[in-house]
Amino acid sequence: MNLSDHTIYPATQSLLINAHCSTLRRKAKNIDTQELAAMLDDVVRELKSTVSRSAIYFHCFNEIVLALNSALPASLIPLYSHYFFVLLRNTIQVLLQELYTRHELNQLATYALRNCILLLEHIVSQTNDVTKILHWITELTFINSVANSLNQIEYILKAKDSKLYIRQITRLLNIFNSIQERLPLNLHQNLFLPLLQPVIKCLTSSTYIQIFKDLRPNSTNLTSSQKLFLVECPQFLTIYNGPQIEDTIEKILEIMLPRYVFIIDLHIKTIKYWHHSVKHAMYNLLTVLVYAESYFTLYLSNESLQTFINHLLRLINESELVRNIQQVPNNPETLLIDAALQVFSVLVYEPDALDYIKQCKALRIFQQLVTTPCESIVSNAYMMLVYTVDENDIKESQDNISRLIYTTLNLLHKEIYPKDATKQDAPPSSQNINRNIIQLTETLASLVQYEQVKKEIIKQNALLFLIQSSQKLSGLSKQFILKSLWTLSFDKHIAQQINHNSQFIHSLQNIKKSSSESSQQTNPSISWNESTNDEIQKIIDGLLWNLSKESEYRANKSKTNAQTKKNDVMISYSVKDKDIVNKIEGILVNEGFTVWLDQDIIHRQNMEKIAEQIDKSTMMIVCLSDSYARDNHCFSELMYGYNRKRLIVPLIIQKQYKVDEWLRSMVDKNKCIDIDISDVKKSGPLLIKEI
Repeated sequence: MNLSDHTIYPATQSLLINAHCSTLRRKAKNIDTQELAAMLDDVVRELKSTVSRSAIYFHCFNEIVLALNSALPASLIPLYSHYFFVLLRNTIQVLLQELYTRHELNQLATYALRNCILLLEHIVSQTNDVTKILHWITELTFINSVANSLNQIEYILKAKDSKLYIRQITRLLNIFNSIQERLPLNLHQNLFLPLLQPVIKCLTSSTYIQIFKDLRPNSTNLTSSQKLFLVECPQFLTIYNGPQIEDTIEKILEIMLPRYVFIIDLHIKTIKYWHHSVKHAMYNLLTVLVYAESYFTLYLSNESLQTFINHLLRLINESELVRNIQQVPNNPETLLIDAALQVFSVLVYEPDALDYIKQCKALRIFQQLVTTPCESIVSNAYMMLVYTVDENDIKESQDNISRLIYTTLNLLHKEIYPKDATKQDAPPSSQNINRNIIQLTETLASLVQYEQVKKEIIKQNALLFLIQSSQKLSGLSKQFILKSLWTLSFDKHIAQQINHNSQFIHSLQNIKKSSSESSQQTNPSISWNESTNDEIQKIIDGLLWNLSKESEYRANKSKTNAQTKKNDVMISYSVKDKDIVNKIEGILVNEGFTVWLDQDIIHRQNMEKIAEQIDKSTMMIVCLSDSYARDNHCFSELMYGYNRKRLIVPLIIQKQYKVDEWLRSMVDKNKCIDIDISDVKKSGPLLIKEI
C-alpha cells in the first residue's frame, strides 16, 4: 500500500520527526547507538506532546517507523530498553483494540499497524537474548489485545480488508512463537497463557476444517488465513510451555481427533502432488497428534483408527517424500516423515493400535527408513522396528538384527559421548540430545527381551558400555538402560558378568542417595522427577533380586519350616490388564477360591512380598498378553513360581496373542486357556474346570 503522508494530513507533520526520518534514510549504516538514542528521545518527546490516539499521533509515529523499517540501522537493537519500544507496543495494542472491537480499521490505521508489526518482527528476530525484551513485549494488556483479536477472528475474516488484518495477526502470533522457542523453560510461567484458549478456539473451529479442506495439493504458497490456522496456531500449541497444557490438549483431541482423520483422509489421495504448502500444513497437524498418547482409542472408532494408521503408513512410504529426506530435518519432506514417525511412536502404547500396526506387516517400510541420512528418523524407525518385529522376523533376519543392535548402540554412544561440535554450523541442543538418548535407550529396552538380541549384545561386548551408561545418565534414559540390564540379568551367564562388576553393584545398592544428589548436580535440562525416581527404584529392586536377593531369599526359606498354604490361587498380571483380571478374580472368589493378587499393582510391591504370597499359594494363574510379556516384574513372578514348582495355569487375555519364546519354557502353550475378553464370565466354567 503506497500512501503518501502529504495526501492525507498535509498540515500535521512534525518538522523534527521529518528531519530525523531523513537522516535515518540518508546515513543509516553510520548512525551509532548514542546518536540513534538521541533521535528516539526526540521522537518520544514529540509524540508525548501530541494527542494520544489521534490521527496526527498515528501519522507521526508511522513516519518514524517507516524510516526505521527502510533503514534498519544496526544500532537499533542495542536500544531494546528504550521507551520508544513501549510506544511501539502501545500503538499496536491500541490499533488491535480498535480492530477486535469494530472489526475494521481506516487506511492510515491499517498501514500503521502493518509497519509497527514489521518493526517489532525485526527487533525480535535480531535480538539474540529475548529475555532482554520480555519486560515490554509480554506486558499483559498487549498479550490480551492479541488474544482478543484471535477470539474475534471469525468476524475479522468477514471484513472488507480481512486479508490485511489477518496477515498482521499471523505475524504477531509468529513473533510470540519465536519468543517461546528461544525462551528458557523456567521463564515461560504464565506469560503466554492468555493466548492459549483463543488458539484452541481457532483450532477447534469449523473455519479450521474449511480452510484445510480448501487447501489445494498444488498450492505453492499459503494464504494469510491458512498460515494462521494451519501453521501458527498449531505451532503455538506445540511450543507452549505454560500451565493448563494437558487439559487443553485433551479438549482439542476430544473434538478434533476424528476431524484430523477426516482431513488426512481427504488429502492423502493426492499425496503424490503435494507442494510445500500442504506438506507444511500436514506437518503441523501431525505435531499436535504427538500429544495424543492414550487418546487415539478413546476418541476414535476402531475403523477410524485403522484408517488413520493406513494413511500414516502410506505417508512414510511415499517415494517422493522418502527420496528427499535430508540429514538436517529442516526441509518439508524430512519434517513430515519425522513427525509421522513420532505419531507412530505414540500409537504403539495403545494395544489396539499396536495390534493393527503389526497386522499391516510394515516391517519393510520401517527398514527402508533406517537407511536414510536423518538421525531422528533413523532412531524413530528403529523404535518402530522393535515394536513391530516378531520372533520369526528375529530368527529369519540375524544379519539385520546384528546391524540393528550395532547401529542402536553406536548412535547411543555418539549421543552420550559427543565429539567436538565446534566444527558444526548448528550443534544440537541439549534438549534434542536428551530426547535422542531417551528414544535410543527405550528402543534398546524393548529389544533385549529377545534371546537372539541378548546373545548379540554379549557378542558385541556391549554389556560394559550399558553398565557405564547407566551410571552416566539420569532420568528416563537411566530408567531405560537399567531396565535393559534387568531384562538381560534373567540370563544366568549375563547375571554372573554383571555381578563381577562390584562397583556397579555397590552403586545400585546406594542409588537412592546418589541419585538424589546427582540430580541436583547434573545438567538441569535432564528431567529427574519423583515418578521417574520411583520407577528406577523398582527396576533396581528387580535387578538386585535377579543378581543376589532371590538366591538369598530362597536360602533363608529353606532354613525355616515350610509355611502352611493360605491361598488357593495367586494371580500374576500386568497393570494394563487390571480391569480384566479383576473380573477373573471375581469369578474365582464366587466359586469359593481364596485368591491373592497385588491390588496396588501401579506402585508394585517388592519381590520379597510377592514371593512370600507365591509360597503361600497352591497354584499360580498367569494372565498372558503383550504387556505381560514386556513386563520384567511379571517375568520375575513367573520365574519364581516356576522355580518353586507351583502349578501354573496360563490364561490368554488378549486377542490374537501368541506366547512369546521366553515364556514357553515355563508355560505349556497347549494348556493355555483363551479368555473371551468381551465376556469374561462366559469363560468362567472353562477356567474353573481347568483348576
